[in-house]
Amino acid sequence: MLMRLYDDFNSLIPFKPSDLNRHLSNLVDSFHEGMNRYLSGFPRLNMEDNEDHIVVRVALPGVKADEIHVEVVSDFLTVKANRERAEDPESANRLYSERRFERYEEKFKLPCKVNGAMTKAAYTDGVLAITLAKDEIEKPVSVKVGKED
Repeated sequence: MLMRLYDDFNSLIPFKPSDLNRHLSNLVDSFHEGMNRYLSGFPRLNMEDNEDHIVVRVALPGVKADEIHVEVVSDFLTVKANRERAEDPESANRLYSERRFERYEEKFKLPCKVNGAMTKAAYTDGVLAITLAKDEIEKPVSVKVGKED
């Protein structure tokens, strides 16, 4: 009796409470990610989806190539970087500075699963370019439809 009453009540609601919770959680996560990017000041990110691969470009000015760590797991990309403050003789006279010298770490959700073993990364002129090969399972497959015999 109680289960039937519960089912009847749920049929009156146009959405499931679990769906609402999931949508609100996604909204809060997106807002939080955007605010972190805005407040951190760097890096800027571009992500391109090509037929066979995904290219991610991250602006990491002033970072040495050996201070960057890239990790790929399934459909997540983690980029870590350290930018140390160089001792500047003029820093004693500096009144204001907008340049940030800090540790950077961010995890990106990729639009599909990628093959981590085929990932390539290059760092040139302050821009980290990461090329991620799409996993074979995730690529679309065309199926020709024929007539039944």
